Amino acid sequence: MIPQEIKQAGRENELANLLTRLERTDFDIDGLRNLGPAHRSCNNQKGTTVYPDTILHERLIFIEHKVPEVERFVAGGHKFRTFEEATVTGASVCDGSMYAVRHGG
Repeated sequence: MIPQEIKQAGRENELANLLTRLERTDFDIDGLRNLGPAHRSCNNQKGTTVYPDTILHERLIFIEHKVPEVERFVAGGHKFRTFEEATVTGASVCDGSMYAVRHGG
């Protein structure tokens, strides 16, 4: 949700201010809580856009509620060959398609 580019040199204050406004000063933008489901074309359109605080706040809450399910899935013995595979799995849990696969839907 928060673009990785915001970690670049020279943007440290921007990231710190954003995380302060979101009341997430210890937030790891490289962690699962910053990943959300998106179609490839939607993600490509987003690019380096930093969404307004209200949108980020709501999406991060949504993602945060899905993280335990992703962690249970991984802890259940599922190994990923690549970061991309892990990200796709996390996104499928978030958008409900993982639930449908695991529960015959």
